[in-house]
Amino acid sequence: MFNAALHYAEDLATALHEARRVARVGAHIVILDSPFYRSTAEGEAMVREKRRDAERRFGPRAKALLALASVEYLTRERLADASRHVRLGPWRRHRVRYPLWYELRGVRARVRRERIPSRFDLWESVAV
Repeated sequence: MFNAALHYAEDLATALHEARRVARVGAHIVILDSPFYRSTAEGEAMVREKRRDAERRFGPRAKALLALASVEYLTRERLADASRHVRLGPWRRHRVRYPLWYELRGVRARVRRERIPSRFDLWESVAV
């Protein structure tokens, strides 16, 4: 189980390969509480905003705080690409139902022409 952790990996394919290596056939590999976006463009917008915010808040220390490279966010495509050579079944998304005000964040962002927020759904695959 990757609980609020997979987006901190330096290399997505390596992290998934290691999870599969230690999992028995039939084991479930689960990702939860990692930010998912519909597109790479939406994820990269978050990364840019995060870096600008860090520079504003931490000044010269921001560079050191952001020095470790990580995946930062996931998309369906990034997950599929990273899993391509790993013995995992297809990824299934289990949509997490949030309160209405939280679910409407995306609508509000589009209306205000702001960055689209991520989703934190549960994703599951089975080791084959």
